[in-house]
Formats: sequence, structure tokens, C-alpha cells
Amino acid sequence: MLTNCGLTIVGTLRSNKPHIPPEMNMKIRREADSSAFCFDNDITMVSYLPRTKKKLVLLPSIMHSQPTIDTNGKPEIINYYNKTKGAVDTFDQMCSMYFCSRKPRRWHLCLFYGIVNAATINSRIIYSKNKEGQQVKKQERRSLMQDLALQMVTPWAQKKSQHTKPKTEYQTGHSISAAG
Repeated sequence: MLTNCGLTIVGTLRSNKPHIPPEMNMKIRREADSSAFCFDNDITMVSYLPRTKKKLVLLPSIMHSQPTIDTNGKPEIINYYNKTKGAVDTFDQMCSMYFCSRKPRRWHLCLFYGIVNAATINSRIIYSKNKEGQQVKKQERRSLMQDLALQMVTPWAQKKSQHTKPKTEYQTGHSISAAG
């Protein structure tokens, strides 16, 4: 991802994954506030045992290549993650405020709704940055989503209305009774 797209990843990892070397999961015989590093090609993994010794923290990164530790004894990967982890929480909060989906049972609809939610948030951010410094009223995300929905549905609705025939009395299900 780093070489092809220029994307970097830093995140937490659960300790029960089978691909983690056993040395990285060891809590026994390790001092508090200690770190263990593991390197594999472009990936650096740190295993950090905090002072409380309750839980081992595992973080892989393709952004960091050196085992850098600050003056407090924390690895640079941990500090970077703590500084930037709020973005995911903010994104989830924005998705829960206005979302386009219901709870479908089909995975492809869940994926589609997730992509639409992410696209509306990203487009709102880009729109706001482009209009920054201009005396233009900012468009709220809710109205942006409504406009997007109308733009997506309108061509389909127009096409559908052109292909449907007007219904007659017989097609609508009304019965015609004979007097007799």
C-alpha cells in the first residue's frame, strides 16, 4: 500500500491473531513500560506493556521504520496512534448522526450504504474546504445527502415513468358490474 498508493497504516491489533510472533505476545518476565519491536519488510510492529501491566498493546505500522522511543519510555508508534485515533471516532459519530441505510441483511447493501456514508462525509469536508474564506453559506450535510439522493433517483424515476403505461379501470382492479 505504501509503494503503490502512498497510504500508511497505524492501528491496534488483537493479541489472539495467529500471525503474531509468540515473542510479541509474552507478558511474563517483561518489565512495565517496556517495548518489543518486530520488523518484516515495510511493516514494523511494537508490543508495548504499559505501567499497569493489565493489557499488552500491539500496533503494526508501515509508517514507522525505526524503533524510536521518547523520553517517557513510550514508542513513537504509540504516541502517533494516540494523537490520530480520534479521527475514526469522529467519523463514526458523523455517520451515526445522519446515515442513509437501514439494516439490510445482504452484505452488498451494507457495503454500498457504508460507501455512500463515507462519500457524503468526504464530499462535505472537501466542499467546506473549497468554500473556506468565501462569503457563501455552507451547505449542511443533511441537505447535501438529500440533494445527492434526488440526483441519484431522478434519472431512474424519469426513465421508469416513460416506460410505464397509464392504467385503465380493468388494470387497477376495479370491477365493473352489470345491472340485472
